Amino acid sequence: GGWTNQPDITVTGVAGGGGGAYPPVCWVYTPDPTSSPVPTMTANPTDARIFVKTDAIIRAAVEGAASDDNIVVENDIALTDTLFFPEGLAGVALRGDEPGITLAGNGMFRLIIVSEGTELTLEDLVLTGGNGDHQSGGALVLFGGVVWARRCTFSHNRAGTSGGAVYVYYAAITVEDSLFELNEAVTGPGGAMYLYSNSRATILRTTFTKNKAGASGGGVGFSLNRPSKVDPSIVEDCLFDLNNATLTGGGMDVNSRFTTVHVSTTRFHHNYAGQRGGAVSGSADAVITVTDSIMANNAAGDAGGSAYATATSLTFDNVSVTDSVAGRAGGGVAITGDTSAGAFKSTSFRRCNASAIGGAVAAWSNVPELTIEGGA
Repeated sequence: GGWTNQPDITVTGVAGGGGGAYPPVCWVYTPDPTSSPVPTMTANPTDARIFVKTDAIIRAAVEGAASDDNIVVENDIALTDTLFFPEGLAGVALRGDEPGITLAGNGMFRLIIVSEGTELTLEDLVLTGGNGDHQSGGALVLFGGVVWARRCTFSHNRAGTSGGAVYVYYAAITVEDSLFELNEAVTGPGGAMYLYSNSRATILRTTFTKNKAGASGGGVGFSLNRPSKVDPSIVEDCLFDLNNATLTGGGMDVNSRFTTVHVSTTRFHHNYAGQRGGAVSGSADAVITVTDSIMANNAAGDAGGSAYATATSLTFDNVSVTDSVAGRAGGGVAITGDTSAGAFKSTSFRRCNASAIGGAVAAWSNVPELTIEGGA
């Protein structure tokens, strides 16, 4: 255990000292991410409300939808095929008449596809039993559209490649007060959700639990979302718990072309990555900031029990990292590569362990900049 040495590392104001199996104890105030959730707004009904009760009626309403249609699902519906929203619609809503209304697939098809240029609000729905088969996105697929999902549950969805429940391509999604559980991307990234190619997410007060990715990002994966094209993605007041990735980023993976994700007041608990980054991983010029958050009981088979960064800018500010384990290096955090940078301000590492090097933090392969200020 302990801290590994690297050239040009600045360590200032760190409490404690000495050796031992674990780093010194330090208490850091971190807000409870979910103690006071803020109610989300509801789509305003319009004169164009359409009430649906059966598969045939909801299919007709969706395929014939016009801008500002408000489709209200009155009861649970077993879908027989994918619902396709046409291109270029504005202000369309698909809502449960009460919380928990279920749209269920039979495990043979995707549930909803949103076409280019369409704006869709989803509210008070459970989307389950969707399957992208050998493609991406089991429950919801966005191709160039914009979606707001409020008070929705995405459960037991599956995709053969990426985005077990949700796949976002050249599009934007806002998710509020929702739940992603038991979704799987069988061979690819993003067990619950995958954002690819100039896409952006705002994820607020949402739980990701027991999702699985065959590659990276057991909960969510972000890739090729260039900052010159889209604003950074935001993850705030969320919980990532018991997610699993075969390769990297048990809770979340960020990679490629300066894809940027800002995380705040979020908890990462009991996530696992088979290789690196039990909670969070970054690679290929990613930019990740984590503030006022907690990482606890995460694990990685090789490096970075809670976080791993290679060719990545990784910043922690007021983060608590506890009880995290790596099979080889960086029980808390591992950083590698001559284009990586790490900055840890007011961050504590407690009871983190690695079998070889860096119980708390490990850095290697000529990391040029690593700053640790305050914390313990």
